Amino acid sequence: MTLFEFLKAYGERDLYPFHMPGHKRRLAPPGLENVYRMDVTEVEGTDDLHNAQGILKDAQDFAARLYGSEETYFVVNGSTGALLAAIAAACCGSGRIIAARNCHASVYHAIEVLQLNPVYIYPEINGKFAIAEGIRPEAVREAIRKAAPAGSRPLAGAVVITSPTYPGVVSDIRKIAQICHESGFALIVDEAHGAHLPFSNYFPESAVSCGADLVIQSTHKTLPAMTQTALLHVNGKLVDRQRVRDMLDVFESSSPSYILMGSIDASMHMMQERGGELFDTYTRRLTRLRAQIHELRHFELPEAEDFGRGTFDLDRSKLVLSVRRHRLNGAAAADWLRRVYHLETEMAEPDYVLAMTTVGDDEAGFARLIAVLRAMDTDHAFMDAAALRPDQYLDAEDLEMPEMRQVMPSYKAAFGPAEEIELDRAVGRCSAGCIYLYPPDVPIAAPGEEITEETVRIIRRWLRCGFQVRGCDGRVRVVKDYA
Repeated sequence: MTLFEFLKAYGERDLYPFHMPGHKRRLAPPGLENVYRMDVTEVEGTDDLHNAQGILKDAQDFAARLYGSEETYFVVNGSTGALLAAIAAACCGSGRIIAARNCHASVYHAIEVLQLNPVYIYPEINGKFAIAEGIRPEAVREAIRKAAPAGSRPLAGAVVITSPTYPGVVSDIRKIAQICHESGFALIVDEAHGAHLPFSNYFPESAVSCGADLVIQSTHKTLPAMTQTALLHVNGKLVDRQRVRDMLDVFESSSPSYILMGSIDASMHMMQERGGELFDTYTRRLTRLRAQIHELRHFELPEAEDFGRGTFDLDRSKLVLSVRRHRLNGAAAADWLRRVYHLETEMAEPDYVLAMTTVGDDEAGFARLIAVLRAMDTDHAFMDAAALRPDQYLDAEDLEMPEMRQVMPSYKAAFGPAEEIELDRAVGRCSAGCIYLYPPDVPIAAPGEEITEETVRIIRRWLRCGFQVRGCDGRVRVVKDYA
């Protein structure tokens, strides 16, 4: 019996719950009755996520076999919690971390909380599409030299990269893993957007099978599991397995949701039983849809060959609808899709709109999207509404991610005295928090970094384009005693 089957059967039994949760599997909002009947705590038979020895261990072992990992753990506070646990496990004792600059904000939070000393790898920016390229293996090698000079013997350390990125850019994980292991560094791959990769040759190979030591995947992003669910895969001997379990105890709730864990388990069994059929249908439809989008005039769709030396491959499940060539506003395009045509996209940046596709999409959904894009492609009212003003546009040379100077340890800046000042007065001050667009949660400034004129210029552009910028509403938090 699988975990999900157990929960269904348990919900139909006549056991009265004198235990959590407070709804007692009875008092449910209308429409959620069946879900509430399965919402239980650690009662007889459900096992314990923090010491799994029964049905949960079987479920995690099944997921490990499905993905080909040595060990797999269920995580119910998303890839964020898994990343925090992975970094804490891999970096204990050394304080050394090498991180791609386009990592998720949770990586920066780990740097703050764990008082790590970061070395950042800045990806090159693709000028045609305003998208970060992949991380070059040579850049990883150089960063390791900087973090661990010849003759030094680091106790531990980790390299953290995101692959695929939000727009689907995939780095050469196999080569990067080899470089990391030559120097004793563990490789952590944030593959939150890649839980679907192993289930079709249409997609790039997963980091799990490319030599990464710790791989984090969000099962709710591209598989049919519930929101907030994730997997942490562990391979190799560079990271102590008990330390991983200990850090999951630290960063994960002691009251994990069995509904969420059951949805992970159900998704894993669906992939084993029907994955081939589902992904064959999905990828055929997706291939046709991408070809149809390429016929449009005002929406461009990047392919792997459009990227440079850092990009190893592209996850084509992501539809990056670029409007950059025609100097249109990605935020305005997303608003038009939502307001006029009732299509909600995943995210928008100044230069593109991102529509995520998954195995859960159907023929009708794809047909509706291409029909709407064709209508917008010739709609002069949309073109006028989405046209960028000259002060909103950045040329290719302005798109490189600004290299920031660390002037104070992250934890001191994040947890020390701070004040709010106008953005115009922030140049030369030390940031006390992360400043980023949400999504994709990639900070342009992190705690302890000196804010530059270039940083301010890019933030102003985001604000002029109508984006909400986390960490800046026209004012920013800076370290009080640094100037």
